[in-house]
Formats: sequence, structure tokens, C-alpha cells
Amino acid sequence: MHARGLANGLLALALAAGGGVAGCDDDDDDGAGNGGTRDAGATDGGTRDASTNDAGAGDSGTAPVVCGGQTCTPHTTALGVSAAGCATNAAGAEVCGISSQSVLMGAEPRFLEKDAPGVASPSCTQFYDARESADGGVDGGTAGNGMIDTVLMTSGLTVKLRYPGCCTAAGFCSGDTALGEADLGSGTYMPSNAGYGCLESTIFFMTAPEAARRIPCNPSTGALALPDGGAGGGDGGADAGVDGGAE
Repeated sequence: MHARGLANGLLALALAAGGGVAGCDDDDDDGAGNGGTRDAGATDGGTRDASTNDAGAGDSGTAPVVCGGQTCTPHTTALGVSAAGCATNAAGAEVCGISSQSVLMGAEPRFLEKDAPGVASPSCTQFYDARESADGGVDGGTAGNGMIDTVLMTSGLTVKLRYPGCCTAAGFCSGDTALGEADLGSGTYMPSNAGYGCLESTIFFMTAPEAARRIPCNPSTGALALPDGGAGGGDGGADAGVDGGAE
């Protein structure tokens, strides 16, 4: 359901987990994926990077950087470091970010908010989960498993990826990248934390139909907030093709 860039970035973390690392730990204690303390998922990128490192060209920077009066640190995984930089949240404030290289492959914004806060949203999960194929299609036939799923085919390897739903502080359904999981073919899912938290919905669903990228939800409760008040089929274009974005 996600863009190939996002899937590849999260896959890299999953591959590290598959090599014996149970997840990818951050280097600070800011509670990734549990709601955080800062506002909203990033919708546009800051312009400053970590020290003299050009994080737009890679993820090797290890220096902290000050954004919005806060000292911001990189995100460390088993594969290396995603450089710290300044991002802009949905409220327009400058906040801590990390390089978007693994997701956007050098495209703007160069930094996405680190550990973007959001609330757990079972109803957002259900909305997308109900629209996944039940016939072994591109999402692995995973409708009804209570997760947002996709399948990535790469180098002859079939990788299943899944995420719990969340509601961003901007009020749109997304997936919690801090709580991602991947199955590399063993039948066992391993945890993987990409560092972006409840990622901004139009990036998380960037190859899904436009209507599916901004499904409204209550940013305080996580409840789905469709115009018809439900999660059924009365959502127009959002019902079409939301399970095919991994291609």
C-alpha cells in the first residue's frame, strides 16, 4: 500500500532485524510510536541538516542539530544512522527531523519529523485492512488480519510488511512506522522502527489513489471521521485500489 521508496527503506530495517537484531532502537528516549510529545507529522521539510553533513545525499551524519530551540539527535538502526535535521510539522513549527533518504530517495522534503506523534487508531487500521485483497494479491491476501499490509518483491525475495494504523495530529489515517513488522519468508514477523513515527499520510500512502491518502480521523481519539460517520463503502474513491501501492 505504500510507495516503493517507503517499502525499501523499511525493508532495509527489516533485513537488519532478520539478521538477528530484534528491531531497530533509537538513540534517545523520546518514546517512538507511543504518541510522542511534539505536534503532527511533517508535511514539508526543513532546510538545515546535521552539522556539515549533507543528509540529502545519505544517512551518515551523526552530529546533533538544534531545531526550534530543541537539540535533535539522529536515528540509529542496525544499518547505520539517519542524520538529524530540521523538519516542519503540520502546525508550521520547526521540529526535530531525520533524513528522508530511505523513504523519498533524495526528493523533497529532505527531512521528515522524527517520531511524529499520533494516536493508535484501530478504526483507521480497519478501514484499510477491509480493502486489502483476500485472494493472495499484492498485499498477500491479508484482509481481516488487523494490520495495514503490503508485499515487496525485491531481488527474488518476497517480503511481507505490516503496520498498525494511527491518526496523525493533522487528523488523517496513516501507519505507525515505529511499530512496523516484516516477514522475510520464514513466517515470523520481526519488529522494525524506521524512526518516522506516525508518518504524514500522503507520504505513507503516496502511491495509493489520492482519495485514500487523506482519510479523516479524530486526532485525539483516533476514531475514523468519514462524512458518513462510518468505515463502510460510502467513501467514494477511497475504496478503489488502496491495496496496490507497493508496486
